[in-house]
Order: sequence, then structure tokens, then C-alpha cells
Amino acid sequence: MKKRITIIFRCVYGAVFLAVIFLIVFSNINRMRGEISITINGEEYLLNDLECKYIGGEESYEKLTLRGTESALKFKSSGSCYGMYEYSFDVSHEDLNINPQILVFKTNWWEIYVMNIKIDIYKAKDAWNADVLFEIGENTYQETFYDIENNEIEFRYN
Repeated sequence: MKKRITIIFRCVYGAVFLAVIFLIVFSNINRMRGEISITINGEEYLLNDLECKYIGGEESYEKLTLRGTESALKFKSSGSCYGMYEYSFDVSHEDLNINPQILVFKTNWWEIYVMNIKIDIYKAKDAWNADVLFEIGENTYQETFYDIENNEIEFRYN
């Protein structure tokens, strides 16, 4: 009888230990990651910085891990809450100064979002325009913004 109780307690302790380890590992996963690449009139523009803000019950800035490559800026953030995340960055090139915003609504806090954002900025008839291509999983979304100096680029993924 004593051996059975000992075995049962060891199993319970083992299950609790594994659950704690699982929670520690699972809570440290970056659930939102991807890369942003920008071209201006066909030439690559390298981003230096990116900001992520969680817009939920109370706004807070997310900690980002950034890594630049030859053609894009790779990012990771925790994305551990349900709700809207706003990614914003500055683009300054000759006479163009804009601050695009990419808004991503996260529907499941545990789901991992892998995003690729490609922005093509070009000048047409004395106005700057932009094509935004947003890839998440196997889905692709595209939107064109006209006269971006006077009208913000605010792309929303829901």
C-alpha cells in the first residue's frame, strides 16, 4: 500500500513539474514575427527602427527584437495578448517623410503569426503612392495608398 501511494505522489509531482516547465517555455515564445522590406522607386530602403504598440484595454509598448538583413528588417515580439497591435516606422527619403502604420488584430493569444510586409513606394504624377503587400501564413492581402504625403498609410489586418 505504501509503495502505491509513493508511486502516485511521484506521478503527481512529475506532472506538476512538467506543467511548470511547459508554462515557462510556452510563455517565452515570440508569437508575432516577420520581416518588413521597403522599396522606393525600385531601390531598396533599409529600415533602422520599428515600434510595436499593443492597443487593448490599456496601451503599452511591446519589446521588439530587431535584426537587419541586406534587404529587410526582421522582427519578433511577444504578441501574448488578444487584441490590436500597431507596428509603425519612419521612412525618410529625399523629399518624402512618412510614418506608415500596420495594424494587426490578433484573434487568439496562443497563435503564432508569421508576417511578411512589403511596401513599394513610387512617385506618379507629382504624388507619392504606395502598394502594401501583407502575407500572413498562406494568405496574401494587398492595398494601394495614393498621395501618401497627405494621406497616411494605415494598413489593417483583421
